[in-house]
Amino acid sequence: MMETKNSIQIPGPFRYSKTTDIPDITVKIPVHASINKLSCYYHAAVYGLIGLLFLISSAAMAYASLVTVNIEKPIFTFTIIIAIAFFSAHSFAVMATCIFDATRKGPVIELNMKGLSDHRIGAAIDWDSIQSVKEIGRRGRILGIRLTTKESIPHQRNRFRIGTDFAWKLPPNEDRISVTTLDVKTYIILHTITVLVRRHGGTADVTRWSG
Repeated sequence: MMETKNSIQIPGPFRYSKTTDIPDITVKIPVHASINKLSCYYHAAVYGLIGLLFLISSAAMAYASLVTVNIEKPIFTFTIIIAIAFFSAHSFAVMATCIFDATRKGPVIELNMKGLSDHRIGAAIDWDSIQSVKEIGRRGRILGIRLTTKESIPHQRNRFRIGTDFAWKLPPNEDRISVTTLDVKTYIILHTITVLVRRHGGTADVTRWSG
C-alpha cells in the first residue's frame, strides 16, 4: 500500500522466526492513543504490593532496632531503614500515578503530520524541533521514548510514570514519553514517531523487535 497524505509506512517488526523480508506496516495519521485502564490498574496493584512489602520491611527493621539495646552499626542500620522507606514511598507514588492515569478520558497522545502531543504532561512538540529519538526498554519491551529537542520546551514532568525511567533530573531539552499503558501498540507509536522525526532531519536509535 502506498503512502497518502493521511498515512505513512513504518518498518514491520522482527520476530524470532523471521528477521528478513518483513513487509512494512501502513499507519493511518493521526494516531490517537488512550489509556489502557486494565494495564494501569494492573501496574498499580503490582507497585502497591511492592510498596507495602517495603513499608513492612522498614517498619520491622525500625522496631527491631528500637527494642535491641546493643545494636551494632546503628548508623548503617538507620541508613538501610531510610532507603527501604524511600523505595516504599516511590512505589506508592508510581501506584498513585497509575490510578490517576486510569481516570483520564479521551486520547492522551496524538501523533499527526505536524508533531506529537502528550496531554499527560502538557507537551506539544513539532517534528522539526526533535533532534533525536531513543527507546526506553526492559527485556525486549518498549516502555517509553526519549526525545532530545533542539530547544527547551516547557511542560510538566512526572517522575513516577512507568516508561520514563523514573529520571529525577533531566536536561531541559529532553523529554520522556511513556507508552507502556496505552491502547495502541508500543511498536506502532515508537516507529511512527521515528519515521516522522527522520523525515524532518532528526535521528533515531530504536529496535525493530516488537515490544
